[in-house]
Amino acid sequence: SVRESGEDVKADYKITVTLAGNTENYTITTGEAKFAIKPAKVTLTAVDETTTYNGTEQSSSGAYTCSVSGVEFADGEIVAVAKGTDAKDYPITFADGTVGKKDKTGNYEVEKVEPGTFTIEPAKVTITPNDNSKIYGTQPDPTLTETVTGTIYNNEFTYTSVRESGEDVKADYKITVT
Repeated sequence: SVRESGEDVKADYKITVTLAGNTENYTITTGEAKFAIKPAKVTLTAVDETTTYNGTEQSSSGAYTCSVSGVEFADGEIVAVAKGTDAKDYPITFADGTVGKKDKTGNYEVEKVEPGTFTIEPAKVTITPNDNSKIYGTQPDPTLTETVTGTIYNNEFTYTSVRESGEDVKADYKITVT
């Protein structure tokens, strides 16, 4: 028997019988059969991603890996996404119907999908009290001020600067933000 050549996924490669040897004493009937090559199964895994809180809804990039290197799907065919605004973890999930999709060649089929995690980390904000001073015995404490660095994204924080108690001449009364 000989199978029709080819290695791509196909349901009907022909298998034919070839005869050899002493066949003149026989009436031989040959037939055909079909040989199928089925798609190889692959697993897609969403790539974990991290970003920083910015006050707006953010989305993961949709990146994923395939269990077989070099397998490519048509643009937009595979969608794996997470969206979120607040600083926390969000699951990256694949769109319904991803399992069963075939790659560009048709030789690979998605059998399984693994979710990932899209992490939005808190924005970093630093509130530092500014140095200040007064003249001994003649002035009340000045208004204490602070310098805010980092991005707050229209969020308001309530904080107060407090000076270490004491009225004697001293160069290092501590000012802290609470």
